[in-house]
Amino acid sequence: MGSSSPEDRGKVLLQSLTGICTSSVLFTLGSFVLPVRSYILESPMERVIFALRWQCVSLLPIIIGIQVIALTRFMTNAIDPVGGKCEHLVEVDKRCLQNTIEQFLLNFLLQLGLASYLESTCVRVIPTLTVMFVFSRAVFWIGYRSHPVNRAMGFAMTVFMNYSMLVYLLYCVLLRGPLLFLTPTDRP
Repeated sequence: MGSSSPEDRGKVLLQSLTGICTSSVLFTLGSFVLPVRSYILESPMERVIFALRWQCVSLLPIIIGIQVIALTRFMTNAIDPVGGKCEHLVEVDKRCLQNTIEQFLLNFLLQLGLASYLESTCVRVIPTLTVMFVFSRAVFWIGYRSHPVNRAMGFAMTVFMNYSMLVYLLYCVLLRGPLLFLTPTDRP
């Protein structure tokens, strides 16, 4: 197994840093500019349901990925996946879809956890994160299709967003407690 070239590592590093900066800017702007009504959701359950309902938007990259692969198979010799003669025609899209499913699972669970800790006036973060997820997956897919090394920006945007939510949730659980905002009747 050979090592990656310094040129490719430089591209990945630059794209990753650009992705992290882009994510930070998009989150800040989206939290204030995204044309979503301001909701005041009092209970954690209302906030979790709100986040759950927004996840249908996060599914769009997965649905589109499935359709792209299906259409490519239908229109080419890749229609026979067992024969394997034309699997190269769907290889990049399959890899993008696989990574998108993995990132969606993390994003989905983290958004639900985040929603349970958000203050009642801060739920605008959920639509912002959802739109960011869809956008970062599009950047990932477009970059990957142009050249595999170019997937780094979209990947970094998604991973940075997911890791940021994870760090915040760990903070909430460790310092604020896992039962914060739950009334005695909500507790097991």
